[in-house]
Amino acid sequence: MLSHAPSATRRLWSRARVSEPETLLQQCLSVQPRRTLSTIASSSRTLSGAQNSMLRAASVPVMFTRHRSKYIRDEESLADWEDRQHLHEVMSQPKLNERAEEHVVGHMCKIFAPLKFPADLAMRMITHASYRGGQYGHNTRLSFLGRRTLQSYLRLFVLSASAPTPESSATDALCNPFQFPFEDLDDWCDDVLNTYKLGEHVGGAWALENIMQWTPAIIPRQEGRGFLHGSGLYKVRGTAVESIIGGIYHQHGGTVALRAFHTRVLPHLQIFLKEPLRSHARLRLEQMGGKDGLLTSEQVQTPIEQQQQRQPNGIQHRSSYRPPPLKRHEPSEAARNRVVRPDAASRDIREQIRAILG
Repeated sequence: MLSHAPSATRRLWSRARVSEPETLLQQCLSVQPRRTLSTIASSSRTLSGAQNSMLRAASVPVMFTRHRSKYIRDEESLADWEDRQHLHEVMSQPKLNERAEEHVVGHMCKIFAPLKFPADLAMRMITHASYRGGQYGHNTRLSFLGRRTLQSYLRLFVLSASAPTPESSATDALCNPFQFPFEDLDDWCDDVLNTYKLGEHVGGAWALENIMQWTPAIIPRQEGRGFLHGSGLYKVRGTAVESIIGGIYHQHGGTVALRAFHTRVLPHLQIFLKEPLRSHARLRLEQMGGKDGLLTSEQVQTPIEQQQQRQPNGIQHRSSYRPPPLKRHEPSEAARNRVVRPDAASRDIREQIRAILG
């Protein structure tokens, strides 16, 4: 295209490579204003007509534009500048950073006792991508893992609720499970584990807004629940819940994450469950020790051991669960007294072996 342009336009283009697109446009228009105006005012207003008129023109002014330089930035407001300076000060002061890490780790250990979280993992789980310091690490990947973990555990919970009873067979349980209040399992799981619901109910019970690092959305002044929903609090808090479950799964394993789902997440979502799922959720919660049940497998006790350790005064002493030792199979007395008599073929083979070795 540059070869068809007039020489004056080529000279302007070579001189205006480092200039802004608006300046180059004005200079190109000043070279041949009549030709440009006649081309713009052409009667052929369709795209094909405009292309044909440009091809018929003897010397069409060619105008080149380029993208804005990466060094040219939009004007920054005073509030954004103050936030950026404050973030730089916090990141450059180890004492303030360590104090924030201790606060976050203490809050997480209080909710998920007795689990221990590294400081970098705890800060990553509660840092949203909208935060100014998100370039140092945010919870997008952990929330992706947490969503898949929650979806898997909720489906396993539904399948365990439809397990066959001693009076029924497995075929009956699969063909006609309980009359669940949904038709499509995938849609129901997506609705129960909606990010906004997790943020409103589970995240509110965990008080994650006290430790989250995020940037609220700019919205007009509202009141009540509309302000909380419009500011993005429920969405960000739900993402934090998903990332926390993903962090537990990544750091402590699937067994601990499953117990955290049944004791810390599902009890706050029982308002969305109907019978018989609600009764089954309460049963699983009681089996795992309630809402404050222990999460580590070393400290889990069976109901039988809990009853054995309960003293007459009603005081229960907790101790680490130790599985019973494996019983060694002991043969019966008749089997021990039984004499094994070899047959004729085995006697011949033994005699041949003895003859060879002797």
